[in-house]
Amino acid sequence: MNCFFSGTDNTALHENAPSYNYYLSLIVNFKDYTNWCGKIAYISKKTIKGSITEEFKGSNGIVKVDEKTVDTVEEILNLVDLDIVMSKPEVELPTEFKDRVASLWEEHNKPKKVAYGGQRSFWEDDYAGYYPKLKDKASSLLFEDDRPHKYHKPVKLKSGKTGKSVTVNKWSANKVVPLTEANIKTFLAQLLSFDKSINDFDYVMKSLMDELDNDTNPTAESSKVFILDFYKSSFDHEFEEYFGYEPTNKSYTHVSAILGKLSLDYVNSKFLDDLLAETRKLITFNVY
Repeated sequence: MNCFFSGTDNTALHENAPSYNYYLSLIVNFKDYTNWCGKIAYISKKTIKGSITEEFKGSNGIVKVDEKTVDTVEEILNLVDLDIVMSKPEVELPTEFKDRVASLWEEHNKPKKVAYGGQRSFWEDDYAGYYPKLKDKASSLLFEDDRPHKYHKPVKLKSGKTGKSVTVNKWSANKVVPLTEANIKTFLAQLLSFDKSINDFDYVMKSLMDELDNDTNPTAESSKVFILDFYKSSFDHEFEEYFGYEPTNKSYTHVSAILGKLSLDYVNSKFLDDLLAETRKLITFNVY
């Protein structure tokens, strides 16, 4: 419905304004805030003192003069129409939240030590590049025959970002993970929880819904923006690390399809709707 002051609203102004210095009444709807309307009502007093002279002709045609003394005080309801301006509140994230995020990032960016079959170990960057960078000088014999340096058969994929063909040669320890629904759910659970030990998507989603779809939580909106920004900026890197190859348009489409299917189980989650929308934005259609 459109917003307007009904007879009931006008009656409320008359009844309530005398109890306040200024009485604000705002009529809202869910359609469009630019359609909202508001008034400020206040009471003023009008004092009239003096005399009133009234002249009239009598039955005989002679003008008669009637004078009255006036001394009255009247209350007047004054109404001021308002312009409605909507502004977004600036919510400051709690210090505990920011400290926790900083701690998770620090843990996330630590290099990981990978050991192969009880033999020599080498340090592999957290980013899963095509070839792990060697940081341990003792690993210079990595390419000797006694080391597990076999490759999978090279796979050519088209990058979803640039459209260029990419040849994927992964170490045998980093096998390409199938793009199944179960693996996508695990990947999303780890990405959204900042925890690579998590594999329960439903648990993560319930926790996020309780936190981010909660209208009584003053930090819900800013927290959701933070998580979605992290999701968008980290998706490609985390996808390659989990699945073993750079994401393609087909990968984005597949993840979007699975999220669309899962959204049927969380029909009341605005967060999941936003997550699905951001995932669909990753798909490009101008690759060659």
